Amino acid sequence: MTLLFNPELDILHVSPGRSGDNAVHLLHHLRAYDVQNVGLRNVALNPNDVSRLTDIDLSAVDPLAAAAFTDTIANLRQVFYMCIESAGRIYLGPRNGILAVTGFEMHRSRPIMPEVPTFDCVGRDPRPIAGDLRKVFAGTADRRKMVFQWRELLRKWQIPHNPKVDYRFLVAHEWNGAEDEDKVVDRESADAWLQREDKRWRNGQQRLADSILRRGGNIPVESPEDLEQAPRPAIGFWLFPVEALGRVPSRHKVSTSTSTVWRPKRVLDMRCSAFSRLPKLTGSARLRRTLFVSFLLQTICAVRNVDFSALAPVALLSFQAAGQIVDRRGLGVSEQFLAPLARNAKRNRRAVAFVLTLVGAICGGWISKATGAVQPSLWFVAAL
Repeated sequence: MTLLFNPELDILHVSPGRSGDNAVHLLHHLRAYDVQNVGLRNVALNPNDVSRLTDIDLSAVDPLAAAAFTDTIANLRQVFYMCIESAGRIYLGPRNGILAVTGFEMHRSRPIMPEVPTFDCVGRDPRPIAGDLRKVFAGTADRRKMVFQWRELLRKWQIPHNPKVDYRFLVAHEWNGAEDEDKVVDRESADAWLQREDKRWRNGQQRLADSILRRGGNIPVESPEDLEQAPRPAIGFWLFPVEALGRVPSRHKVSTSTSTVWRPKRVLDMRCSAFSRLPKLTGSARLRRTLFVSFLLQTICAVRNVDFSALAPVALLSFQAAGQIVDRRGLGVSEQFLAPLARNAKRNRRAVAFVLTLVGAICGGWISKATGAVQPSLWFVAAL
């Protein structure tokens, strides 16, 4: 068997299997048979792949193969953490198994992974996907654990951190059917796949009609107008900056925490990707310069002199609010005040956040009423 492989352009999904040593020999051979001695440059991994790599004992491997393996890992250019799940497009109420989504929803914008091994990078998704990005299903495990394990592997193999490596979080949908008809290989099979999915969506609504009506919903869940405005299907995948997953716990916290630091069955809000790129540019989410730049951008969004009869200020303030979410993740204060209350410090932060938000809204309303303008309230926010 001949593998046609371009190290500069191809992205290889490395699945070690039960024996991690297979991955060592694969990377060794890719480099040995490369006339330019380049080898692998771009790699894609899922959580099982990273876990199996932890079983590799380089001391028990041929020294030449081990050296080629570690040198290849040290010179990677792109690392894709894959999240390809059979859930995330159809949510059928509180019994769907995903605790963070209890409604009846159809997320049509989530890309569908094809069997075709080629793709084109098209830049930012042009479809109206903001609503679906609020609830991106990231699997039954905390995806930050995969990032943590990879960093621990680099430490174990004594490979220094390379800031030039482009780490991305890959999200796509894949129906785990055993038949060939469940695979998307061309436009015709994609159309057939979408028709079967719509049938499952309609059947699910009919089966759970009583539950939908009790919750104040309608049958069907999506009206003809909703379907007209729904995003068109896309074949491929999303790529997010890995910082959008939130702050990865430290080694000390993982080793000393009395309870698990990982949160399973996570549904992520991926709308804050612009501010999520700041830690990669500045070095770390907890550095003073990162928070300074983030707060500066948020202040500019709040006080920019624009025509307040237009909708531009709403967009700017929404963008600024995303910065607060990312900064909260970076500082490790990721809880939200609408989460279930408990008798602890997090409960106090949620309560104070709610009270301050309410007081701020009341004060902003009175200031706008007294002055007849919105600008004074925004300048006051910027001063704070």
